[in-house]
Amino acid sequence: MMYRVISRSFRKKKNILNLFLVSLVFFICLNVSMRGIRDSPISDDEVISIEPESKAKKKSYEFLDELAKPIAPDTRIEDIPSYKIPCNTISATAKNALKRTKTNRCRQMIADAACKLSYNVAIPTTVHNTCKRFENATSVKIRHHGCHKDDRKNRVLGVSHKWFHDDNTVELCIDFCRDGMGAAYAGVEFGAECHCGYKINSIQELNYRQCNIACPGDSLQNCGGDLAINVFSTGATEIEPPKLPNHETSPAVLAFHIGLNGRKIRQIKQMLQALYSPKHYYLLHVDLRQDYLYNELKKLEDMFPNVRLQKHRIKGIWGAPSLYQLLRHGLKELLEWAPDWDFFINLSESCFPLQKLDKIEKYYGANQGRNFFWSYSSLPDRRLKQNRLQEHFVECDDYVYIVGERKWPKNLRVDSGADWYTMHRSFAEFVSDRNNPLIQELEKIQNFSFVPTENFFHMALQNSQFCSTRWNENHRILSWGDFPDGQCNHNEFGDYGGCSPQALKFEDIKKLKDLEGYKNFFARKFDSTVSQTVLTAMDEEVFGEYHQDTPALDSFWECIYHHQYDSNPSMVQFSKYLFSYMVGQKKIDFIQQNTKVIGLEEINTFYHDDRYEGSLIKYRIKNPSLVYEVDMVPRRQMIRPDMRRLKQGRLKMTFLIFHMEKDLQPGVWSLLIETFGNLVGYVDFPVFPETLDTKLNNPESLLRGPASVGVEINEFLSNRNWPEIYSAEEMAYFLLKKFYRVNSHCVLEDGMVENFTSVTDNCKSTKWSSLSPDPKSEFIRLNG
Repeated sequence: MMYRVISRSFRKKKNILNLFLVSLVFFICLNVSMRGIRDSPISDDEVISIEPESKAKKKSYEFLDELAKPIAPDTRIEDIPSYKIPCNTISATAKNALKRTKTNRCRQMIADAACKLSYNVAIPTTVHNTCKRFENATSVKIRHHGCHKDDRKNRVLGVSHKWFHDDNTVELCIDFCRDGMGAAYAGVEFGAECHCGYKINSIQELNYRQCNIACPGDSLQNCGGDLAINVFSTGATEIEPPKLPNHETSPAVLAFHIGLNGRKIRQIKQMLQALYSPKHYYLLHVDLRQDYLYNELKKLEDMFPNVRLQKHRIKGIWGAPSLYQLLRHGLKELLEWAPDWDFFINLSESCFPLQKLDKIEKYYGANQGRNFFWSYSSLPDRRLKQNRLQEHFVECDDYVYIVGERKWPKNLRVDSGADWYTMHRSFAEFVSDRNNPLIQELEKIQNFSFVPTENFFHMALQNSQFCSTRWNENHRILSWGDFPDGQCNHNEFGDYGGCSPQALKFEDIKKLKDLEGYKNFFARKFDSTVSQTVLTAMDEEVFGEYHQDTPALDSFWECIYHHQYDSNPSMVQFSKYLFSYMVGQKKIDFIQQNTKVIGLEEINTFYHDDRYEGSLIKYRIKNPSLVYEVDMVPRRQMIRPDMRRLKQGRLKMTFLIFHMEKDLQPGVWSLLIETFGNLVGYVDFPVFPETLDTKLNNPESLLRGPASVGVEINEFLSNRNWPEIYSAEEMAYFLLKKFYRVNSHCVLEDGMVENFTSVTDNCKSTKWSSLSPDPKSEFIRLNG
């Protein structure tokens, strides 16, 4: 499939700045798939020889302007100035990474890592493994524990369940349960099923003849029967299951570490209100790029003595080593700040509790000393490959590069899983001890690993004296939707692809309400711009219904521009155009002839009943002195595509941000979508002029697009006629009228306003204004 941007503008000035491009533009793609390492013409197996620089004669270097321009394929690594490669050979993967870096500092980091790989000194060859659970994990110790009746609701082995359709054997299942899950028992059932458990929960032992289905991987072995499981020990020692609390259980003190990004301040406050208790601790990490969010949340420190913003802040890059270091900094701050907490729980802005806080703290109080980590169900060799643990990564210049493959320490137990966990304070102190040999060794590995938040703590747990404290749960619920790996795509911040769970929607409410018991304490991802309804429904399910007259329960506002923290001349100029247009159209009832806009205050997007309702533009004006807010909605410009013309695959639409080398001419532009030479659909979008005082004398005819477009597209263009416009002001007003609709407006008084009339609403009395009440985000239902 191809897409073209066709100019529909009124042409005059070629150098007019493209100040504002507001509208939904759809990116079209077929067969979206997870992308891994960036395509490279160089084989990863190739080794590039680097000749040492001659002492007698220095080489002449070509200055590459920090690789701002594409590098020619024949460019030699030696021709990049101001860094050294301290060895004679590096892999082709490292050479490819060096060509794509932006700074010499980053190049030197990659070069150093590549050379350490070539000498096999990049990571330790052995580690201080002090776990005793697997000392007896040999074939001599493995024994059969009989054939048992199984139950789908109450499994004999209930820790993990995996299907090996083609190759299941007793040995494979034992290896999977021991090495993949750390379980003490393995069971084969119905041929292809493999079950793992820390204990045997048998309700009835059966005759061995009822476990007689042949194993797919070895027909001479029996792999259980229909709800009949053959149970074997794996050689690992047993672990007692978690205890349930009773009336004598003392509640645990919890320390929450909440990583925050974006600008959904109201959703964050709704979550904090549900989690808050004066006896727990809350450390908030706000992404270094989010000044608006940081300053808004900074106010909470004055309101609540047990809420703090983390001092160590970073720019979060998913999958980067800096993220696990961020968590360790958070642990250190919590240990120094609060001496009496029992459990560390990490969350994000998209999480929300599914249980009341007193139930959560009682459960953990009954399980002091335990660590709740969920591991991926795969064998060590598969885990190394799937999680890219055998590949060496370098994080620099806000990007993560692959530089080659590494050899894994033989005595290091591989473990990886979800990067959301509940850890006991004793283990938190252990992983915070940088003098511990195991922690030092793991740091050398995970500082150059892919998604170390899913590996570091898991491996520290499985290879230390704390290995017997791990239980394979993390009490989180995620929605992966129709796809087993959620939404997977290439990551623009690294040489790998990534998957993330889908945002919960209205139709997920029943599923969430049905989740009961002690395994489901939190859920994610909630996104109020997708569905505020599901978040409020869970809020009321857990904490009780709001009063029936409570406003804004199904409404959500998100600030996308704030004058104190954002610099966006395009938005400022567009807002001035809109205000001028409303004055010209006499849409403001209190306006005076000398009214002026002092400045653009904020822009908020407004959602109600899980629908986008418009953008709210807040001005500060004088004569009269008011804060004035306009509810502006883009008009629908998308022509629905003709799906019958799609020969294969599926059509996926989302936002597309254009990065143009040249400014677009002001006017109406179109994004045309074509496949196999046929026009599938299109979307129009406006480009506004730089200023309103520009004259457009003798306007030329509309552009017809490139000469190579097909007959069908030419016909589409020729049938679209726009009026002749001779001034930039006329053009701006024409674009505003065509692409936007003003729903309403309101004012917030700064004092007595003589010309204020009853025709214009006060913003606080409306249901749509960003200044109207929003109790669900105002800490009115605090715990304790």
